[in-house]
Amino acid sequence: MTTTTAMIQIAIIIVSFLLSFIVFMFISPLNKQLKKQYLDETVSFIINIVLLIWLGKVVFNLSLILTDPMAVLAYPSGAREFYFGITVAVIIFIAKHKKKEIRIIPFLHAFLTIFIFASFIYEFMELIVQGHTYSFNYLTLLFIVLITFVMMNSLSFGISSGVTITLWSLGQLALTTVQPFITIFSYMVSPWFIMIVFMGGISILITNIKKVGAT
Repeated sequence: MTTTTAMIQIAIIIVSFLLSFIVFMFISPLNKQLKKQYLDETVSFIINIVLLIWLGKVVFNLSLILTDPMAVLAYPSGAREFYFGITVAVIIFIAKHKKKEIRIIPFLHAFLTIFIFASFIYEFMELIVQGHTYSFNYLTLLFIVLITFVMMNSLSFGISSGVTITLWSLGQLALTTVQPFITIFSYMVSPWFIMIVFMGGISILITNIKKVGAT
């Protein structure tokens, strides 16, 4: 990946998230104070992931960083670093939840709003600006998920979040049958990772359906 290409990709990611933040503030049914609170939490979570991915580059290249630290920093992050960043960020989030600092379902709904819109904008710009035609299948999936998510705005956050995660992960697994790899913001991910997300989505969906049935 050339420096110019890398800079364009970073710019696309930044623009995608900035636009998704604006979309969240417009379409979220939360009041103004809660919108700001969960937007701040989501931004913090995303920043944690980015920083932890960079930390992952150090962790997985300890021998090289002692001899050539600049080479490690310049080396592009891969799936290992992505999994590391996600895992540690989730652990930090769970710790905050246990301290009663944040509620899971409203945060998850806010995160999904931003993630789905940012992913759609990112893949669209990758297709238009970079000419990456492999983005088309995933872009189609994201469009379906996005429309479904918006149409579920009247449902509880738990149910709509569970359906969204389940639909997105099933779609990603389906893509593995028609293309050689699947990605999240250009990070190639394995089907086992998507399966974990799928099981999480099913668990959230079933739990919240039971809650609705019990009321």
